Amino acid sequence: MIWLLACQPADEATIYQKALQNNDLQLCQKLSNAKQAECGATVIALMAEEDPNGALQACNQIKEKKWRGECFFLISDNAGLIGDDARAVCALADPFVEDCLRHAAARDVEQSLYPTINDNQPMKVMPRMYQLIREYLSEEIAQPMARDMILRRMGGTITTSFDENSCIGIPKDMCVQLYLVASLGSGRQWTGEEDWWKYCEQKLTVELAVSHGFLPWSSQMEEVTSAAWKQLCQANQAIKPEAN
Repeated sequence: MIWLLACQPADEATIYQKALQNNDLQLCQKLSNAKQAECGATVIALMAEEDPNGALQACNQIKEKKWRGECFFLISDNAGLIGDDARAVCALADPFVEDCLRHAAARDVEQSLYPTINDNQPMKVMPRMYQLIREYLSEEIAQPMARDMILRRMGGTITTSFDENSCIGIPKDMCVQLYLVASLGSGRQWTGEEDWWKYCEQKLTVELAVSHGFLPWSSQMEEVTSAAWKQLCQANQAIKPEAN
């Protein structure tokens, strides 16, 4: 028994290696649950680059619905698909169709519209961004997603300090959100366990903010950053009602 347990990791390593060498998703499914997703993602990434049609055929052969859907999702992401190609592959990605389309829409916006954004008038591109996202997703998703992608694009350019020039061309409520995006990144999921939650009853100072990874700010942005802190702490209450 001890000998068998000792050999098990080596056997799994051999299967993993053969799966990668042969682009064999079926072999990935013979691995433990902890390794299946990693193996599958790696094989699909290789196949999507080398043989996209072969990758699609391999996904079609997977019987388990969730794993098959994830397989098509990975093809779309790893091949960087947009437009009709992305929509066709994402339609097969059930139960991850929406996530797959979100990623494809974001890629399309980043490639097609990000380069056209005027830093002094970022909102001018919003209608075009919305229309492009609507080619992939419903109106209910497209509206907030277009707004979020404007914030993501602007937040990526703010790396040192948050000042009056950071929010040129956007309304105040977006400026408040921009401070959080610029400081903490976009699309992040909070657990309610982050260390800075415990300071929510305190006034946010530059020193406290910087010590927890937030951007410093100029005196003109005091009202904006205070509103951002309040908004963030309210989000924590939604995550963990019992949190102080």
